[in-house]
Amino acid sequence: MDRLPAADPAAARPHPRPRFDLIPLVFTVLGAWSLSVAPLVPCAAAGVAAAPNIVRIVVDDQNWYGTSVSMRPGTYRGSSDYFQTPNLETLANEGMRFSSAYVSPLCRPTHMAMVTGKSWAQQQITTNLNLSQNYGRPLVPPRVRNDDKSNVSVAQRIKEANPNYATAHFGKYGVSGTLGNWGYDVFSDARTLPAAQDPKRMFSFATQANDFIQQSFDDSKPFYVEFHHNAVKLPAVALPETIDRYNAMPRGNLHREHEFGAMTDDLDSSVGMVLQKLEDLGIDDNTYVIYTSDNGGRWLSSPWGNPTRAPIFGGKGALWEGGIRAPMIIKGPGIEPGAVSDVPIIAMDLFPTITEWAGATAPLHDGIEGASLVPVLENGGLLPAGTTSLQRQHAENGELFFHFLDPGSNPGKMGSAVIDDGYKFMQIYGEPGGSSVSSDLAGATASWTAPAGASGSHEVYVWWSSETDDGQRVPLDASAAYEVRHAGGTSTFVVDQNSGGGDWHLLGTFDLSGDGTDAVVLTASGATDQPANADAVRFVETTAAASEGIVDNQDAGFASDGSWTLPDTVDDFAVPGRREKHYLFHIAQFIRENNQLSHPRNLIDEMPLKAAALQAKLGDWLEAVDASMPYVVSDRVELSWSAEHLGRQEDVELDIVRASLGTSRPRADLNSDGIVDQEDEAIVMARLPKTWRSIHDVDYKDRELWTLGEGEARPQHAEVDPHQPHLPRQAFRFDGDDVMDRNFFHVGDPTGDPDLDNDHSASFEFWLRLEDLDRPHLLFESGDQFRGVSLTVGDADGDGRHDEIRWRVANFSRSVTVTGELDEFADPTRDFVQVVAVFSDDAADRFAELYVNGALFGRVDGISGAGEYIKWDHNPDATAGLGGAGGQVGGSSSAAHEAPLSGVGMAGEIGWFRFLNHVIGASQIEDAYNARLERPDSGIVSVSGMAQVPTDRPSDVSAGSFEADDALIVTLERHDDLDADLAVDLVPEAGRTYADAASVQGGQLAAGTGFSSYLVHFDPEGAPGSAVEVEGTVRFEMPIVAIQIDEVKLDASDPLLGVIGRYARGGRGFDLTGPGRLTVSEDLRSLSITGAVAGAGTMQFRVMTGQVPEPSAAWWLALLGVRRRRVVFAMGRSN
Repeated sequence: MDRLPAADPAAARPHPRPRFDLIPLVFTVLGAWSLSVAPLVPCAAAGVAAAPNIVRIVVDDQNWYGTSVSMRPGTYRGSSDYFQTPNLETLANEGMRFSSAYVSPLCRPTHMAMVTGKSWAQQQITTNLNLSQNYGRPLVPPRVRNDDKSNVSVAQRIKEANPNYATAHFGKYGVSGTLGNWGYDVFSDARTLPAAQDPKRMFSFATQANDFIQQSFDDSKPFYVEFHHNAVKLPAVALPETIDRYNAMPRGNLHREHEFGAMTDDLDSSVGMVLQKLEDLGIDDNTYVIYTSDNGGRWLSSPWGNPTRAPIFGGKGALWEGGIRAPMIIKGPGIEPGAVSDVPIIAMDLFPTITEWAGATAPLHDGIEGASLVPVLENGGLLPAGTTSLQRQHAENGELFFHFLDPGSNPGKMGSAVIDDGYKFMQIYGEPGGSSVSSDLAGATASWTAPAGASGSHEVYVWWSSETDDGQRVPLDASAAYEVRHAGGTSTFVVDQNSGGGDWHLLGTFDLSGDGTDAVVLTASGATDQPANADAVRFVETTAAASEGIVDNQDAGFASDGSWTLPDTVDDFAVPGRREKHYLFHIAQFIRENNQLSHPRNLIDEMPLKAAALQAKLGDWLEAVDASMPYVVSDRVELSWSAEHLGRQEDVELDIVRASLGTSRPRADLNSDGIVDQEDEAIVMARLPKTWRSIHDVDYKDRELWTLGEGEARPQHAEVDPHQPHLPRQAFRFDGDDVMDRNFFHVGDPTGDPDLDNDHSASFEFWLRLEDLDRPHLLFESGDQFRGVSLTVGDADGDGRHDEIRWRVANFSRSVTVTGELDEFADPTRDFVQVVAVFSDDAADRFAELYVNGALFGRVDGISGAGEYIKWDHNPDATAGLGGAGGQVGGSSSAAHEAPLSGVGMAGEIGWFRFLNHVIGASQIEDAYNARLERPDSGIVSVSGMAQVPTDRPSDVSAGSFEADDALIVTLERHDDLDADLAVDLVPEAGRTYADAASVQGGQLAAGTGFSSYLVHFDPEGAPGSAVEVEGTVRFEMPIVAIQIDEVKLDASDPLLGVIGRYARGGRGFDLTGPGRLTVSEDLRSLSITGAVAGAGTMQFRVMTGQVPEPSAAWWLALLGVRRRRVVFAMGRSN
């Protein structure tokens, strides 16, 4: 064996390399460790040092066929014919290769899957970063979550199994620095050598790993070390002498770029440094070494070294095999040298494999989606006898699942896939773009046959694409030959595709025969690295009808001959309405896929049952891992949060405790009583909830979630008893310093592109109760200080009472603000009140409205015009806060109009919250309000005469708002108990008629009295000059105990006894003069009413009966059915 000595990276192979002076380097590295390394102590227990050592090497952007090792021997072009990787060849000869090892199409999702054992979909890390491309698109991908350190890292599980292990990470951070304090004693991505001696930092990483190995060896500690390379990611840089050597070598047919080859060669040397170190210390026989890549390589042709004519299709950044099938070699004790395994494996499998090697025996908790590879590694690469697949959570039959939602616009970048039993099903999601194809093979042809029936004179247009997803242009065929076959023969046109891409180009006008022979054929000239691009052809009839037919490269009328593959250009033309694309490949038979839907290897039409079965499996997995899906922002959406239904709670510690029940596992024995039991489970449950999830499922976790603040900022989940029977009986209680937060509310396209959704309308509904009106309250906000919305309570009129509520929508200088009185007719400190804030961004009707208890309390019109839209949801990195500020108070610093009334949190309770990305009108708001109350006829047995019970309780009975000449309205207000003694105008006597003020006997109802209150209302149409009389009788279920007829007492009792959003002020009450009289029956259950109203007056008085014990059975059962459906739905989303 000839490997690189630890201190001499020049000696990996006999080729002359400069030697490195590593004495200062070692001092520097060890000195840096003193800042971050946990103290290394001698081995405390005999025999612990015999635990195996583990080295995990992960490289970047390396193709399955990107080394001189074939992962599946015998595969045509399965290894490089130019790159030389002798150290990897040795590793493969001494270990096991996996022909079907899979990762994510990008690095960070793969790294996090390896570290946690959880899939990219479960962690909602389906691409690397949140970029601006996430928004301003027809299809919006979910935002990438931050790395969640509540998950158990592979290093933590190793240390739990054996605390004597030393753990380290060197190199690229695909986890954004998360590794600190996550079980790693040492972590560094520092360069320790000059760039001239180490262009890609690979020797720095290897040297640091070797020093760590040496230190662990000296301390008699087993070790786990992982180092992640930036190679072979672009730019291609390498040692000058390596580049010179490759420049002098003959090029291959598969690979030919000398700088890329030299970088691959240097990478192999760095691997050799570590392998040689293990051998020099005599511990290689007790060390497991894993080598793999975090994603496939780039799929462009040379000079990047990864040709389009490769054994597998596609590359980095897509779900094709070239993006997710990676090299994988594992060497170590018990592994058969030179073995090749065809068992499909995936990145998450490394978590249970590595921790099992380290001695972990504690049960794997819920959410770990990997399977240990140990049974395969110890069985020559075969599955153990009696098994047909590796079993994983949510993939019991060995299926491999993928979910990749990258904001780039190359085809195949947003989709999901499943591999099962040699078949691969892919679904690419709804970007309205097609798949451009290109070829630089001389003579390769692409053809578009004219639509059936197209005959006579037609204009023929062609379309090609020339830009990448970041707007850069790529070289295309300067001599692309288009041949139009028509009734008069053929006409040829040579086109330079380097200009005019992304538009229709007229070739001419031709007579079509209509017999199926009319077509356009594109022939590639074959210029190196200047491919011809084939997108679409348009046939337009020149008659008055001017009908047209478009043939895209995904249609049945398209065909190709020769090598046509996906280029790096974006197909910026596609037939409108073409959204999801589906593929089915038998990759066990043909490893190379093709992106053309009509390609014969796409079996989607030939095997519909197989495709349906795999699609169902994929859907089940996406649901099981709670995967988030892309969405169309213009689609109408409603999200509602009920405090009775918290939704699924994600808590790793709870998962660990539940997995460990009945064991003595210290990590899960939270009360340290020697057994993991329900008491430990209760300790974790007491810390919940951590999140509040919508009862509506929109397949996007973070659109559905509010996250509770931590520690002192966490609102309490409490029992409540609102008088409204159909409100939640639980609420979140905020103390003024508490908050819930989430990502901003996204309702329109933040770019303002008129071709996308530029409507920023939204509606928000709250059911809340405040602790007091002595201080301001920030109820809700979304956005940043310049762009956003807020709903606040404060002292707008300066009377010392914080009882005004303000709804504000702002985008820098554009804003609209409306303020209303919160407690004019309700007591928001006693009762839960409904507040609805609406913003309409309609160019012809832009406004902000504010409703309280179903009634409109304020409206302010904005500036009309298409250019005056208010993009309050413009900042995709902004947050939203409930009960406090999630970050900056949305729109608080905009110069125009009034500022929010509060920047401090809410003290009170929220039981219900609803968001809609569109305007809801007054009738919808009134319906939503009444749905929480008892029916208007509850406790009313019958009515006669002009008395009527409204089908829908009005939300506004102010003068002139609810008029009828022939209707005496009687409606239930509420069933409740008195908080304090209540003075009343009339305590009725049995069989008595009251026709004048002198006959009225007032009284007082004691605190605690149960009651049902009813409003009697008569408001004739207009303002009649003469009195309009009314009469009617109401029979109640319970005896009448009091009647309020005096305007002052009515006004005072509205917040206590009423529920209607707005009452009359001035000119209300009941006049016991003239025709006015009230007659009470002998059993006190019937009330006959005679009265009259003239002018602008309104008859309004209140009747109180004994409390109706419960709602009518039919109404209650109907409501229970609605609620039960919601409960079932919510429980399906909960633990």
